Amino acid sequence: MTYTGMLPFYGTDDLDATVKFYRDVMGFEIARDQKTCMVFKMCEGGYLGFCQHMEKVANPQSVMISVLTDDVDGVSAHLEKCGYEAWKKPNVYEKFNIYQAFHTDPNGYTLEIMKFL
Repeated sequence: MTYTGMLPFYGTDDLDATVKFYRDVMGFEIARDQKTCMVFKMCEGGYLGFCQHMEKVANPQSVMISVLTDDVDGVSAHLEKCGYEAWKKPNVYEKFNIYQAFHTDPNGYTLEIMKFL
């Protein structure tokens, strides 16, 4: 079997705010505008979708969107500069051997900025 990517979908109540965050703040490209659903291209083979018709299930113990980068500090600082304060500043999580920071997106989903060590 061969796979070419991954595209998880999440619910949203505010597609406009979601677009502003993921396109304008995070810098993701819009791959598909389906009017009530928006698909973002994060990187080659990595996509992220949000739909208005899906239930939004967002709390710190539910859905987490993890974004991989070699520049956790830089991305976290950029998010803070744009008004999305980290609720957990960049640090090493030894249990999983990762470096990570946590923010919250406009939908209330936990956004983990991380890299493997």
